[in-house]
Amino acid sequence: MRDYTRYLDGTRDLWLEQANPVWVWLAIKSSNHNKHPYPQWVCEYLEKMSDRLLADDVHGDDFARKLPSILGFRAKRGPKHPLTIFKRMLKNEQFAMKFAKHILAGKKPSTARQDAANECARYWQNADDKVLQAALREHFKLKRLPAGTLALQQIVLNWLIANPLYCKRYPDLPALQEIMELAAISRNSTVTN
Repeated sequence: MRDYTRYLDGTRDLWLEQANPVWVWLAIKSSNHNKHPYPQWVCEYLEKMSDRLLADDVHGDDFARKLPSILGFRAKRGPKHPLTIFKRMLKNEQFAMKFAKHILAGKKPSTARQDAANECARYWQNADDKVLQAALREHFKLKRLPAGTLALQQIVLNWLIANPLYCKRYPDLPALQEIMELAAISRNSTVTN
């Protein structure tokens, strides 16, 4: 239940940060799947959307065209469309988790990026290192990507600890207990020598 709550908190934070309704719908899907009540912020969204949906000025011949905007989606396609942003974030996450596996194995960052790209779909295999670095910066919310393996391992460990449901989506990564032990070793390694 605690992991589920953290997951919902994460989707709420992304909803507040981006105003992207995809995050609300993910929370709805997750709540239904896990047979949990909707969080308050989801109920607030649904109430606001139902008010919009039932408003008198909405009905008419072009209702189908109005529906995306009623639900909070942009009508135009492009890089800022909520579904495009969601797909890009998911693609970046998948690459970042392949990278996480390699960086936690102690590989040099450039090697870890290339090995992760080679394990991913064609898009990543053909990407140059600047694109790979940009995807990692965006995923881990970094202004600058550290050059060293240890610094990147710490970033990855912190992300995994903050997102404990990763092990269901990425079973080839170490289990949370191993991650906690690695994090403790990583913090203590700065004290030795």
